[in-house]
Amino acid sequence: MTLGVSSVGHPLSPGATTWAVLDANAMIPPRLGDMLFDMNEMGLYRPRWTTEIEQEFLANFPSVVFGQTKQQRKAIKERPSPEQVQAAKNRLAAFRSSAGPEHKVFGHGLPKPLSQVPTGVDPKDVHVVAAALVIKAYAEPADRVFIISANVSHLAKSEVAKRDVEVVAPGQFINDMSKTGDPRFEAAISRTILDRAAKKAFGRADLLSCLLTHKADKAAERLSKLWNLPVPSVRQIP
Repeated sequence: MTLGVSSVGHPLSPGATTWAVLDANAMIPPRLGDMLFDMNEMGLYRPRWTTEIEQEFLANFPSVVFGQTKQQRKAIKERPSPEQVQAAKNRLAAFRSSAGPEHKVFGHGLPKPLSQVPTGVDPKDVHVVAAALVIKAYAEPADRVFIISANVSHLAKSEVAKRDVEVVAPGQFINDMSKTGDPRFEAAISRTILDRAAKKAFGRADLLSCLLTHKADKAAERLSKLWNLPVPSVRQIP
């Protein structure tokens, strides 16, 4: 496995590189995915994932994005339409393009990384932790390696931290990035608004609500002050 050329100026690891394994549940919510990949394109960190994560993404994207009720989500999960399947493929293709040809982690199914995964990790998520351990093995000593997942409780956070891999929820990662004060963070968020606005009305207040939906409360507070807007009430914006 090669990690690709390291970026400079990653605010969470000054002078080094910030790597992040994105779990499928961090990539699927549309606006959250937009923010994470806009942050990548502004050079704030480098996202990585595995074939298994891609499979989970494709299997769950249609029901999460197109299902409005529990019954609808179940029906779509069992039998997505060709258009919904294609939408998932298109979205994944956009993510691959954003992250570049080195986006995929290999070797995480080999005995060594698997043997290093703490026993407290949920069996279904072993591949996620193993992928982060592969990255850690190839990374420079000063690099930071994250797992960004909405299922932090499944990933034995404190035990994985002993392997120098940090497990965080998407909102916490965004909060931490916001706290660095790097102007590229606001640029990335503004890009998310502009990209979305081209398809459907989506403004700063919507973005703040989306941040709150994903518990990026510190980022929402900072941006609300910067934009001179009140912190909105939470509206579920995936």
